[in-house]
Amino acid sequence: MSGSEKRYALQVRAPGDEPPKLWTIGDKGSSVEPPSDEFRQAITEGKSHEEVIGLMRQRDLSIVWAVRVLTVLYKVGLADAKDAVTSHPAYRQIAAAAEPLHDELVEFMAKIAKDNRAGN
Repeated sequence: MSGSEKRYALQVRAPGDEPPKLWTIGDKGSSVEPPSDEFRQAITEGKSHEEVIGLMRQRDLSIVWAVRVLTVLYKVGLADAKDAVTSHPAYRQIAAAAEPLHDELVEFMAKIAKDNRAGN
């Protein structure tokens, strides 16, 4: 790669935006921010985090985006945000469907770590 920054454009559906906002990711870091203005407003209006998570699902945010929004808006850790999103009734079915893949990835990574420790 040359000295110039390589950039990729992602079009992400941000709630309330027409057309969607354009975020970019460069090799020197990410300028991607979650679409959080609507959810920040809901918090300001006194909505609970459960209501905000439900709103995120209504706006078709993926689990990853919902977790990111929670970490930004509530200043909580990744694990707490993930637990809150995946245990919410609006996301529970999606999270359950992803569990077999998650378990397979964890098993695979454990095998790689074991092989690396053994020097293979």
